[in-house]
Amino acid sequence: MYKITVSIAFFLILLILPKIGFSQKFCYDVDLLFFFDNREYHTPYSESQTLFKIRLSPTIGLKLNDKHEGVHKLMAGIHYLQPIGSTYRNLKFFPTIYYHYEYKNINGYFGTIPFVKMLQPIPDYLMCDSVVYDYPNIQGGLIQYQSKHGFVEIQCDWRGQQTKTQREAYRLLLDGEYQYRILKIGGFLVLGHLANKSYPAKKDGVCDELVVNPYIKLDFSTLTPFRSFYIKSGYILSISRERITESTFIKHGAEIELFLNWRFLGVKNTFYVGENLFPLYPNYASLLNRGSPYYQSKLYNRTDLFIYLYRNNFLNCYFSWNFHIVPKYKINHQQQLILCFSLDKMKQDKDLRGVFDK
Repeated sequence: MYKITVSIAFFLILLILPKIGFSQKFCYDVDLLFFFDNREYHTPYSESQTLFKIRLSPTIGLKLNDKHEGVHKLMAGIHYLQPIGSTYRNLKFFPTIYYHYEYKNINGYFGTIPFVKMLQPIPDYLMCDSVVYDYPNIQGGLIQYQSKHGFVEIQCDWRGQQTKTQREAYRLLLDGEYQYRILKIGGFLVLGHLANKSYPAKKDGVCDELVVNPYIKLDFSTLTPFRSFYIKSGYILSISRERITESTFIKHGAEIELFLNWRFLGVKNTFYVGENLFPLYPNYASLLNRGSPYYQSKLYNRTDLFIYLYRNNFLNCYFSWNFHIVPKYKINHQQQLILCFSLDKMKQDKDLRGVFDK
């Protein structure tokens, strides 16, 4: 009876909407992420392993246009994550349900929103590749503003509801960028919080994280024969607090990034020098710090050599051989084969941006 009532109510809404100034349209999208990630590591920061999975993300919904030029979308779907070579017992489902409002240069998303909706990827020191693979949705909200000079966006990611078995956890992230010719000025601001489980579970200690990262980028892509060429330099300030021990750690460093893409070949090099950005990582790992554990090192260099196997507006497939270098340890290397597909991006006139911004 309940299902029948809901169906009738939904049908009546569709009949009424045109009479109050709405026109509706059925919409859908399908995304796919396939990745093979083999890691040969020789440091205590991260372990050697092979990640081989495929993630299918279909969504369907209703699109409404109001008389004030606003666009409303109600979308629902799933992320189906299947480890290759494993049985159905190890598969995972992540529900995707969100409301999307678009008006001129403003976009607002509320619900569980795929990270691919962000205007720029989150850098490694804030979200490592392992988290990107297995954590596909922002859980909360995402608001964006764009203009010809740049953009700004803010998200609230409530990734842990407090229960007897789960700790409360959330993160607020603000990022943006302003462009004047080849010069881009931007930054990231992050506030993270990790609380206790609910009573009667024991107190594990409340932790807080604040990260500030202003940066300057010089984009030479339009001035050179390269498809993409930029140099980015930024300062990173990290403040971590563990309330149960009344400990506060203030750490900082500098990072320089070079990205170069010529036809189907590319290189990305990231160099960090400074202090341990994640002093609480040994205790809480990615529950608190979502970034790459290599940023526990005071000196870290990552070099990605990649080749595009196929790339157009809806498909991006590349192979990347990555080298992680930290003092006192052997060179760590990682091989990635990444394939990204997006049905909705068939309408765009630029190449599909792959995961990790390649």
